[in-house]
Amino acid sequence: MYYLSGKGVNLDPSLFAVVCWLLWKNRNTFVFEEKLAADGQIQVAARRIQQLIAEALKRDPSIRGEQLSGEWRSVGWEFPPAGWSCINTDGSVALASQSATAGGVVRDDHGRFLGAFVMNLGGGTITRAELMGIRQGLQVAWDLGVRKAVLRSDSKSAVELIASATTSSPHFQLVSQVRRLINQEWEVRVEHTYREGNVVADYLASTGYNLLVGVHIVSVPSPMMQHWLLFDLVGSVTPRLIYQ
Repeated sequence: MYYLSGKGVNLDPSLFAVVCWLLWKNRNTFVFEEKLAADGQIQVAARRIQQLIAEALKRDPSIRGEQLSGEWRSVGWEFPPAGWSCINTDGSVALASQSATAGGVVRDDHGRFLGAFVMNLGGGTITRAELMGIRQGLQVAWDLGVRKAVLRSDSKSAVELIASATTSSPHFQLVSQVRRLINQEWEVRVEHTYREGNVVADYLASTGYNLLVGVHIVSVPSPMMQHWLLFDLVGSVTPRLIYQ
């Protein structure tokens, strides 16, 4: 505990904890999959995770134990308005390998499956992955003939970038492509949702790491995807503490 606290040593305790976790994960990967990451890969991954931890601590003081007002809510997938379709998208980045994926699903106002996609992006940041997923989700819905759509993403930063007029973002070109799709001859609303209301897209994004780089259209849901579609269809909810 003395060493983890960083007292008396010039060491970031979060970095020490992350390195320990990565070494343990590397050991398990070697035992069960006979794969072993190089020391340099672990060092790069540890520094990246340390950076993400620092950014998270800045954004959310509650992580440090500071008290914020909040309330517990039951969160789940919400049906779109009558006559509308719902596009749920998500992006994912594997910190150790820096691989990136995205996934999304289109459903009608009764929750019926219309189409889906999975993308292996090869690499990139989480914001890029989220925006790539949003762009592809819009394209898939358009190709399916949807003309009234609510697009929901659990990336608040991506949703804010789309709504913002800023041109200084490194993702400006990608955001512009998203806006061009939105401005086609149809009605589109872009909304933020919580991860608990985005489980199908989250599942789809997680499957992208095992696929070839590129876009993969899903016309028939897999058994596991059917499970998550039913999870939403029956109105399943998960408790979440919402901070004010």
